[in-house]
Amino acid sequence: MPVYKNPNAKRNPWYIEAEAGRDPQTGKRIRYKQRGFSTKKEAELALAKWRCEIEEVLRKSEYGASVDVPRRNTAGSVGLNFATYSQRWISQRRGLSENTQELYQSILRTHLLPAFGIMQLTSLTSQQIQHFVDTLYSKSLSDTTIKRIFSLLHAILQAAVRAEHIPRNTAAQIEKPTIRRRRFEVWSLDQIRDFLMRLQAEGDRYAIAFSLAVLTGMRQGEILGLRWQDVDYRQGVIRMQQTLTHRGKAFQAGGKTAQSVRVVALSQETVRMLEAHQAFLIAEWEEKRRLRCLHEIESEHEELAEEMLRPPTLVVSTPEGGPLSPRLLHRLWLRLLKDWQLPRITFHDLRHTHASILLQQGVHPKIVSERLGHASVHMTLNTYSHLLPHLQHDMIEPLDQLLFSQPLLPH
Repeated sequence: MPVYKNPNAKRNPWYIEAEAGRDPQTGKRIRYKQRGFSTKKEAELALAKWRCEIEEVLRKSEYGASVDVPRRNTAGSVGLNFATYSQRWISQRRGLSENTQELYQSILRTHLLPAFGIMQLTSLTSQQIQHFVDTLYSKSLSDTTIKRIFSLLHAILQAAVRAEHIPRNTAAQIEKPTIRRRRFEVWSLDQIRDFLMRLQAEGDRYAIAFSLAVLTGMRQGEILGLRWQDVDYRQGVIRMQQTLTHRGKAFQAGGKTAQSVRVVALSQETVRMLEAHQAFLIAEWEEKRRLRCLHEIESEHEELAEEMLRPPTLVVSTPEGGPLSPRLLHRLWLRLLKDWQLPRITFHDLRHTHASILLQQGVHPKIVSERLGHASVHMTLNTYSHLLPHLQHDMIEPLDQLLFSQPLLPH
């Protein structure tokens, strides 16, 4: 029986190994091997389909027709288009964070499925993929976005190779997109001072989000997912424990990387801002409770009303106490830049601004890396290398003192 089960496989244990005589043109044995079936019946159907194809090929060859004999992978890939396999691939991935899953689905929905969705895996060519990448560049997408799209396509096809659905990864045949370093914009110290003072004087309930981005260098999702229980006033630190996903629909335990789960030290002024903001939220909550008690409304919606009036748990929250969506934060940021006529930078550039201030003040890159939650100090040095020439200058004078404090040769 050419259908087998691998007892050590954790998922999709069934596989096929079979032969169907010899190729009438080359004399080589026609072999077929396919793994990755979840049930025995699924494997048997795939094998039967392949054998039907082989019989048709051999029948045609009797009449002298030039035919291409289906070999390994053919049966398992017939009817398996890119859309079907890509969704199967994502569903079988283990350990993907919600943010990553959302990102993959967004890339598939926006770019990959419109281009390749209905195409069979076996029909994808390197020329088609190269044309697709060229089209991405023509859309003026960023280098990072293009490389992210290509990397996902490459990973899906590479998995299809390992599952023996296709003989090779055609995405590997083209030149990979490269990332040209983006020249991000940062504000000067004077601009930051004016910005923070104006936030305190004119800012609303969401001003704390912009303040934290400048004063801590936290990521957007980290700020929007920050809870009051993660703020330790006594120690003067924030303990990063969760983030809000890109779509703002759910919270994700941990952070973007293992290093993202970290402790961020707070300045005294930052602690003061947080205390003032928390006092505002508590006063707002108590006022809602007072008004509700005055009305003394008894209804079937009592439990729902009680739920809506729970004490504030998020540092950045809507008036109802829920999370602020990243999309709304983006709109608020653009409106603030326009109304205050500030130099246009992205919200993420506030994180770059924070790192730039630290490095220009001589803080060691290792400490900056840990504060930002970078995967490694190498990433920090790569990102901010243009801000670091002063580190070389700082070592020149001590070097002179060490080597030339005494004459090297007698007079």
